[in-house]
Amino acid sequence: MASVSRLTAVTSIAIAVLGFLVYNYPPAAIFMGDGGSHFLGGFLASASLFAIPGLQSHTIPAALFPVLILLVPIFDTTFVTLTRRLAGRRALVGGRDHVSHRIVAFGASERVAVLSLYILATIGGGVAIALQRFQGGSAIALVAAYLLGLCVIAVVLGHVRHPEAQDT
Repeated sequence: MASVSRLTAVTSIAIAVLGFLVYNYPPAAIFMGDGGSHFLGGFLASASLFAIPGLQSHTIPAALFPVLILLVPIFDTTFVTLTRRLAGRRALVGGRDHVSHRIVAFGASERVAVLSLYILATIGGGVAIALQRFQGGSAIALVAAYLLGLCVIAVVLGHVRHPEAQDT
């Protein structure tokens, strides 16, 4: 009975998020605030832990699942914090220098920027799912390849002048 209610909760949230994404896709009609994003992040992290069979016997790999699923927002937060610190700006002051803004400044449309982040998040989820199938070195190589790809993206986007710094 408990697994049916968990499945219903996950399905309900998934349908609500998909409905939101339809209206959030550029040109966006609605935007999610901090309250919604924090709730959704917490839900995804906890739901991913419930979805892992044999959680007690594989605690360390199990901790990777929510991190991999949520790595795009973690990557964006880390990227913005580091680039602002390196530029001598405060990390907690808002700006238009997030990964999505830099993809647009790189020359992509807003739609391409959003799709790029969707694809990166989907790959992260796929890597998390694949970890259940792979063992040892293959799993480590898969995670390392994904992280290396994100590092390459960070280096490329780190050299893109964000919109606030561009001359008008």
